[in-house]
Amino acid sequence: MKILFFDAVQLSEDAPPSLKSPALADRWNGNSTVISLDTARLITAVGIGFTDARTITLAFNQVQPVNIEGNGGEIIYDGGTALTGYGLDIESNIINEPGSQQQTIPFMGNGLYLIKPVTVNRITLTTDSSSSGYIGRFAAGTAIDLPTAVAKEPGWASTAAERKTLSGQIIPGAGGYSYRTVSLDVRYRIGAAAIGQIEAAYDRQIGRGFPYFLLFDREERRLPFLRLYARDTKKDYVFQGGINRFLFSRKFEFEECF
Repeated sequence: MKILFFDAVQLSEDAPPSLKSPALADRWNGNSTVISLDTARLITAVGIGFTDARTITLAFNQVQPVNIEGNGGEIIYDGGTALTGYGLDIESNIINEPGSQQQTIPFMGNGLYLIKPVTVNRITLTTDSSSSGYIGRFAAGTAIDLPTAVAKEPGWASTAAERKTLSGQIIPGAGGYSYRTVSLDVRYRIGAAAIGQIEAAYDRQIGRGFPYFLLFDREERRLPFLRLYARDTKKDYVFQGGINRFLFSRKFEFEECF
């Protein structure tokens, strides 16, 4: 499972408020906008939710080359300090040259999309929608790879509730909405990289109940869906394990959000 804990777009001062809203019903209407980040940040994935666009083009104002050495290897900035443990599932030795760079993403449902890693301070988002196009939310940051346990519990749920009359007749429920659910257990796989992202995002995002952008790439053959925009029903982060080594466990209970 790839998950975006920390959304750098939330710290942008010029990003449209509706594009940062956790509710996908708060739609940003337009075809192009510029998002200035608070500082230069490594972006390895973006979250896209509720859009009528078929493709979304991202132009990055890249400030530094990034060298990724192998799967889950080192991230090196201009030959400087190496940061390890990000668990990136990409081809080895990808080098991005400084300057502007574009990447086009075909939209295939709400959720997380991996991109070629870039270190940027500004993102230009453009859609192929008509003049009445919209996007519910856009997020960007470093995707964290969390291998999950074999046991999965995917399902569908609904808020529509039936009503029982005094005579015992059942009146079928009307209205409401249906949503997907999944329970995932991460055993001794939450390390320093994930803890750092959780700590950075907890006060402004996780602790306030913001939903997550998810990609179930490792679980693709065991789950009926690949991507999801969902909230964790437990906002508190209480970990198990980690007594003898810096690796923790936690169970995630996801419910799809709109």
